[in-house]
Amino acid sequence: MKKNLFSLTIVMILILIAVVNLTKGEETDIQVKKEIEVIANDTVEESFNEGSLLKNVAQDFILETAGGAPVRLSDYKGKKVILNFWTTWCPPCKAEMPHLQTFYEENRQDEVEILSINLTQLDHGLKTIQNFIDNYQLTFPVALDKKDIVGQMYEIMTIPTTFFIDENGVIQQKIIGPMDKESMKQAIETF
Repeated sequence: MKKNLFSLTIVMILILIAVVNLTKGEETDIQVKKEIEVIANDTVEESFNEGSLLKNVAQDFILETAGGAPVRLSDYKGKKVILNFWTTWCPPCKAEMPHLQTFYEENRQDEVEILSINLTQLDHGLKTIQNFIDNYQLTFPVALDKKDIVGQMYEIMTIPTTFFIDENGVIQQKIIGPMDKESMKQAIETF
């Protein structure tokens, strides 16, 4: 019943966001940001009641990208997803980024997506994050977890941490630490 109530709440919020987007200009952006926080907060509460994440349905969330657009994990249903958590100051994260970008470029047509989550609350500001994105020429979506809501939801204790999620939204594997292109390819091929 909790999951049904949660799903209904998400749908109602999305309808509200759509109505607001259609009727208001600049005020809409403020409302969407508030709704993003509400959805993420509700999802965190739900995820803590679920227990272990591995082999469970990945908890949905909505965050804002570095470019200012909303992004939801559930938008990627039907595709394999590499969900990667990182910061700009983390040396293993820096080492991993070129591999993520190369993997993304080579495998995007194979219904594999990368959704990168910057743990913004732990980082050195939006300008530093944008410079990092530009310097590494990242073209996959980079979402900003400004309040560490999704980081808590996914129980991130060490970075980088990466989840491999199948086409049905089920977490198949969790890797703590940096990966290279080959280890990503091997992980994706296991499901």
